[in-house]
Amino acid sequence: MEKNKIKIGILTFHRAHNYGAYLQACALCNRFNQEPDIDCEIIDFRMRKEVNFYYQFRERNKFKKFLRPRKTDFLEKKSAAFERAQCDPVLHLSPDSLVSDSQEEFVDFIKDKYDVIIAGSDEIWKVDKMRGFPNPYWLEGNLGAIKLSYAASSRVKFEDLNSDQILKMKNAWSDFDIISVRDCYTKELVNKVLGENRAFLSCDPSFLYDFQTPEKDVDEILAGKNKINKKKKNMLVMVTGRKLPLFILKYFHRDYNLINVFDYHPGFINVSDISPIEWLQLIKNCDCVITTYFHATCFSLINNTPFVTFGSHRSSKIEGLFDGKTESVKIHYISDTRKFLNSSDFKKNLAKCLIKVDDIDDYLNLQQNGFTTFLDCMLSLCR
Repeated sequence: MEKNKIKIGILTFHRAHNYGAYLQACALCNRFNQEPDIDCEIIDFRMRKEVNFYYQFRERNKFKKFLRPRKTDFLEKKSAAFERAQCDPVLHLSPDSLVSDSQEEFVDFIKDKYDVIIAGSDEIWKVDKMRGFPNPYWLEGNLGAIKLSYAASSRVKFEDLNSDQILKMKNAWSDFDIISVRDCYTKELVNKVLGENRAFLSCDPSFLYDFQTPEKDVDEILAGKNKINKKKKNMLVMVTGRKLPLFILKYFHRDYNLINVFDYHPGFINVSDISPIEWLQLIKNCDCVITTYFHATCFSLINNTPFVTFGSHRSSKIEGLFDGKTESVKIHYISDTRKFLNSSDFKKNLAKCLIKVDDIDDYLNLQQNGFTTFLDCMLSLCR
């Protein structure tokens, strides 16, 4: 590292088996490293609870292998692909790593290594059963660094918290110099807990960095692992539930290669053994995308790939991508999935939405505006 460069460590869910979690971490770190006076890396930390969660998931998956051999094989290959992706230098991992649930061990591991520690992006401030609350992602204690968050998110509502949880959140967030969040729900939560307007909205890091994925044929991306009919168009499908995949299969299988990722759905071309970068290449090079996922929506917008996003339990953060936007953007979001599936002409109505966004440059520029403010504030703190 050159002298006088600002050393930044990012604490996020980079090892989660999730395309978006991996890529948002890469994007934020690489975007900071484009600044001449910054040296940034991702802190290679994860909780023991997370490691145990994935271990238990694999063990349960093995138990179900005789009942669902194809789905089990799909999930095993997907998990292995995420593990391999941790070796990709695009991730910029710290040279040292730690797996621990101990706040004290985390503080010892991280203290005085960085000028700035950034918590986020992603749902690092969930109050759930897997990682517990509080945990190291709240950056409690003396870390010998400026504490910031960027596009952090939480699913909890203020009304659902008890007094002890509110106090712990207040103590943690009071120690942050900048609190940047990803959605209006988290902004409201932070401001209610602190009793003042401290949080502000920023775009997801995926909008900040160009991964420069090349134009490629889909069968080249898949490296011959899955049979592709070159006479058909290619539709990338990444959806939850059972009913929506059945409708897609029924109405589009004759015209499209239905390439399904992340979860197994019978009747589709199920693709599991791909890295997050290859997933990004699929979004860019397929003819269209149908999804219920936040980051699949983000990267469809970034690449201006025709897409439709259906509302799901993840809708709170997805809605922020469409709220207050032009009709050319909003047409791509179907908030009421059930009503749309029950419409008389599913295929015709969906096809109307599978078009490019006319004013995509204006949309992307607007998304990135908040980062400039964040960067200026951070640099002023470090001077």
